[in-house]
Amino acid sequence: MLSKTIEAVKAHLKRGYTYPHEEQWRDDLELLIAEIDQELSDHEQDDLLAMATVFEVGPLITSGIPVTVERRIQRDDSVRWAVKSGSYVLDRHTGVLEYEPTPSSRDDDFVHRFRFVDLNEALEAGRELIRTENQRIRKAIRES
Repeated sequence: MLSKTIEAVKAHLKRGYTYPHEEQWRDDLELLIAEIDQELSDHEQDDLLAMATVFEVGPLITSGIPVTVERRIQRDDSVRWAVKSGSYVLDRHTGVLEYEPTPSSRDDDFVHRFRFVDLNEALEAGRELIRTENQRIRKAIRES
């Protein structure tokens, strides 16, 4: 439905409304905005979550770079999730961030170590990464 709205906007822009048509343009825009608002409100929360490809978990205090969980389509078209911070990706087994190589350098072992099958597991790993860093910083502050 939103694609119809986009096509309507393109058609309006092609018509090149000028000042004499300002009243009609305003009315048309109001109709388009109402249609877009309706389209957006028609999506349930579950629908929006199903469409999401990146979730921001929170920042790493030492770098200020956010920890994100990102949807990744694998070579076999399956969906896996990567926990990232900048150019680094979280190892599922060690909980350590490592530099993420280019896609052509990612073999099956890499996917096994750095991709989560379950979104909730990936989100929890991202939260745990932040908690661990916060604890490390608190300890360093206490010891200084």
